[in-house]
Amino acid sequence: MLGAASLFIAVMTAAFARKMRRFLGWRFRRVHHLFAISGLVLVTLHPLIQALQFNNFEIFVPRFASWDAFWGLAGRPALILIYVVLVAAMLHRFIPRYWRILHMLIYVALVFGAVHGLMLGSDSRNLLLVVPYVIMLVLSLRVFFYKRLRPSGS
Repeated sequence: MLGAASLFIAVMTAAFARKMRRFLGWRFRRVHHLFAISGLVLVTLHPLIQALQFNNFEIFVPRFASWDAFWGLAGRPALILIYVVLVAAMLHRFIPRYWRILHMLIYVALVFGAVHGLMLGSDSRNLLLVVPYVIMLVLSLRVFFYKRLRPSGS
């Protein structure tokens, strides 16, 4: 949950970078990267600890056997997408035309991660943890569409 929350905050900082700088005086990249890296580490530790605990590294391989299996285990492709986003960020100078498109995969990863958490996570049994997942999911999607539908320059 903390990893998803950190990635969510990184997404929010990207959506409101100018406002953060203007009103809070925060440097966008420092805050964005702090939360993105924290989220990356935490969401990587989750399956890594399970893989080591159960001595099963198939935990990292997405499952396509059924619709329910895919969505229940959607954290697996979410993790892959998060690393694609990381690589795109690291290569942004070399792929200027494509890095933003690849970087937007974070929204897909957040949806996958939230669905995984809601379907299989131990958090799904606790309403106090389900509500933040749903709020993060809804706000992430809202920010995605806000950034794409607003007039440029606003």
